[in-house]
Amino acid sequence: MDTNLSKEEFKELVMLYVANSDGRVNLDEVRAMLERTSPKVYAAVRLKFAKMNDVEVLQCITELKKHYFTTDADRQELLADLKAVVEADGKLLPVEEYLLRGVEGVFI
Repeated sequence: MDTNLSKEEFKELVMLYVANSDGRVNLDEVRAMLERTSPKVYAAVRLKFAKMNDVEVLQCITELKKHYFTTDADRQELLADLKAVVEADGKLLPVEEYLLRGVEGVFI
């Protein structure tokens, strides 16, 4: 598992994980992610994400969160971005809401 990610790549990985909580990443979610990162970073992280299973993604999040999201402001910005991504399609499914709360718990 490649966990050598920059802060921007790590943030994108978390956004992809949350966006994929309903089993797919729709076009509105992709657009919302591209508002927060470059197409190059999105494409590179999407390739890595596709090769990882849930356990690997969660291990990566657990390992890297302490390096990149050390302040409350960083964590709040990430959580706001995650919420914006999953709400980009105009709805918040129960599974998405559940995962948002779970990710919030991991970062607090």
